[in-house]
Amino acid sequence: MNAASQISANVMQDFKTGYLTLTSPQVMLTGQIYGIILGAIINPCIYYAFKETVRDKQPIGSLKSEFPCPYAGVYRAIGIIGMGGVKELPKHCVSFCTVAFFITLAMNSFKLVSQKKGWTIMNYLPSMTALALPFFTGPYVAIPMCIGSVVVYVWNKVDGQSAEVLSSAVAAGLTCGEGLFTLPTALLTMKKVRPPICMKFLSSGKELGEMDSFLSSFASANS
Repeated sequence: MNAASQISANVMQDFKTGYLTLTSPQVMLTGQIYGIILGAIINPCIYYAFKETVRDKQPIGSLKSEFPCPYAGVYRAIGIIGMGGVKELPKHCVSFCTVAFFITLAMNSFKLVSQKKGWTIMNYLPSMTALALPFFTGPYVAIPMCIGSVVVYVWNKVDGQSAEVLSSAVAAGLTCGEGLFTLPTALLTMKKVRPPICMKFLSSGKELGEMDSFLSSFASANS
């Protein structure tokens, strides 16, 4: 029932967009049907490709998997809470949420007051929604969004007119390109194609010491 309601809500939103863009409702409905049929065929194939390329034993979608899905943990937590109630939450979770709620309420109230008064500080107050986003999705979305925001800010400073016209198109292309490139990556992994160079960041400790000794011995052997 929930899945059907979600799809219906998405279709209604598409119809609203189609009304604004003078798109035929019949064409949009036909496109939705074709999309569902193609998705029912292509999506299992894509999942199978990901499943065949996983080298570790971690389940697909977990945070430690090669192909993590941050939202999966969120929906799993929602399901657990829905079945078990507040007692299923981690320790101090309710206290943390209460404090965060009042901080958000105070911050948004102060932002509204600063806008009414015309205070300059309103331009430097953060968006609490943007601050909450990394808690839901992890760094996979927050870091690219931060980099993109910095790029758009610099772009506006250099050439504001072109940034206003082209920034949305560039962002859409980068987002689609990142999503589509996962499929050729999976195919290359299935064919056991390895990149000619790799990079890894290690924390200080035993693992870093072993890597240093290996590189030292490797350099001595080649000298």
